[in-house]
Amino acid sequence: MTLERWLHEATAGLPPEVVQRVQAEYAAHVAESGLPEAEAVAALGQPGRVRRALGRTYLGAERLRTLRDGAGVPVVTGLMWTVPSLYALGLVWIYAGDAPFPWWRLLAPALSLGLTALLWHLTRRLPAERRTLWRSTVGGLSLQFMLWFQWVLQTWHGEPFVWPWGLPVFGGMLLGLVVWTAWDDQRLRRTLALKEGRP
Repeated sequence: MTLERWLHEATAGLPPEVVQRVQAEYAAHVAESGLPEAEAVAALGQPGRVRRALGRTYLGAERLRTLRDGAGVPVVTGLMWTVPSLYALGLVWIYAGDAPFPWWRLLAPALSLGLTALLWHLTRRLPAERRTLWRSTVGGLSLQFMLWFQWVLQTWHGEPFVWPWGLPVFGGMLLGLVVWTAWDDQRLRRTLALKEGRP
């Protein structure tokens, strides 16, 4: 396999800034090895394996393009701000006749709105791609968190929950998605650093 073909396969699907840096580094490594090109390329290993390792380090080109376009963010943004408010209004309407009014029912939507406001504040100075990543992913999770926390509160107040095993499972899924987003953010930061010319 030629070096050109190996580099093409090893960097397929990566953003141009990553491709440029990686191809330059591997080409320099092969040139400095002093080996014939075929031997040096064979010593680099399977291009597919290198591609998977690079995919764990940098964000893919398609994912980066989606974050730069900001597709779907206005919809998620609208939902993040309106759904908890409408949910709280619905709860007020449903339980308006109860005396005393169960104020604890409004805690989940209030907390969801508070987390959304905090997310907006913490991400306001991030580069556009990182802001889009956090606001679209974790922002959508704030709605799921609202429902999960409402179930926790209902269970805490003695109301039966149809799927008791669902609380820890759903909570674990929410935590896992936040961790996944943090890993995506780390890969995104590395990718953006290459665009800015940093190592």
